[in-house]
Amino acid sequence: MRLLMEGALTSSAQQLVAGTTIRNGRECGSDYGTNKADLDRVASEIKGGKFSEATAAALSGLVANR
Repeated sequence: MRLLMEGALTSSAQQLVAGTTIRNGRECGSDYGTNKADLDRVASEIKGGKFSEATAAALSGLVANR
C-alpha cells in the first residue's frame, strides 16, 4: 500500500512541478554535501526537531537545486 501511495503522490507532484526529484535519505545527504546522519542532525536543530524528516528533504532540495 505504501508504494502505491508513494507512486500516486510522485505522479501528482510531477504534474504540478516539472522539476520534482525523488531521493532517498542517502541521496538527500549526498546532495546536501554530507551524509544522511549529518543532514538529519542539522534538520533536527531547526524548529526543535519538529518535522525533521521534511526539514532534511527541504534542505537537500534547496542546496541541490541552487
